[in-house]
Parts: sequence; structure tokens; C-alpha cells
Amino acid sequence: MTRFRERLNQLILSQQHGKWWEDVLYSMSAEQPILVNDLKGAFWAEVDYVEDYLRIQDFCRNHV
Repeated sequence: MTRFRERLNQLILSQQHGKWWEDVLYSMSAEQPILVNDLKGAFWAEVDYVEDYLRIQDFCRNHV
């Protein structure tokens, strides 16, 4: 996580606002393996639009 956070901060500080967190992973994958965990059955969401946020709120109301 430390390397990821550092690379993400580099993008932010260099004003590369058109890049996404996925771009950090892509750039790091050439240097080291990217390990993953299967989250099958777990709720996951990212917030790009208001509809995403509303879906998260709906999930929380019904499952928390």
C-alpha cells in the first residue's frame, strides 16, 4: 500500500487529473506482481456518479 499511495500522490502532485487509481496499478504491474483477493459475495462499489452513491446508500439501509 505504501508504494501505491506514493505513486498515486505522484500523479496528483504532477497534476495528472485524467489518470485513475487503476493507472497506478498498471504502471506498478511492470515492476512487481499485483496480488488480488476474491471478494465474491461481498458488496463493492466505487463512486463516480450520484447514482453510485445512491446505490451505496440503498445497500447500507438494507444490509447494515
